[in-house]
Amino acid sequence: MNNSVRNRVLLLVIALSLVGVVAGFKFESDRPAKLPSEQIVAAKPSLNVWTPDGEYLINVPERPSNQITAKAYLVGDISNGKVILEKNADGVLPVASISKLVAAIVAGHEIPSWMRIKVASTSADMPAEYSGLTVNEVFTPDEIIRVMLIGSSNIAAESVAASIGRIRFVELMSSYAWEIGMSKSLFADPSGINEHNMSTAKEIFALADYIYRNE
Repeated sequence: MNNSVRNRVLLLVIALSLVGVVAGFKFESDRPAKLPSEQIVAAKPSLNVWTPDGEYLINVPERPSNQITAKAYLVGDISNGKVILEKNADGVLPVASISKLVAAIVAGHEIPSWMRIKVASTSADMPAEYSGLTVNEVFTPDEIIRVMLIGSSNIAAESVAASIGRIRFVELMSSYAWEIGMSKSLFADPSGINEHNMSTAKEIFALADYIYRNE
């Protein structure tokens, strides 16, 4: 995996870490009312969200700063491997789009740079997303891995896997994870939509460490 892909993988580790914070927010309604920008600035606490329909305000309930609702977490220093804070770090839980980090490692090692990857026709059955990818569109491996990581595109992940055979690719994801030392991890799809993509906070930390030192 080249340096540009490695850097994007590390950025995604950081971005996905923030997902847990956003996921903890409680929406006051299914679709918050659209507000003028001056009201958005004045309302506290709040989170501004930009969508294709405009800017919306999400009201965030106040909560004690020491209250962490995640089922499992681990905070550590990747430069020396020191664990600073953890909870249920060995608990096996679904990892969702973190699966794409393993998919990127497999793609970087198994897909040659000269190969051209078509957006898979099976991706038409995937949930809607804003990646803009269309069936049979052609990309280099680096280009489609970029879309997969930065946009967290499920369609891109499925297309990458299909390029060398989806079943083989998913098996390689588990195999690479085990070689890294992620013995409790298992993957059933390349994107993380499948709830059977499982790992632990401790093993995700090991994954981040591997990417930092080797990719």
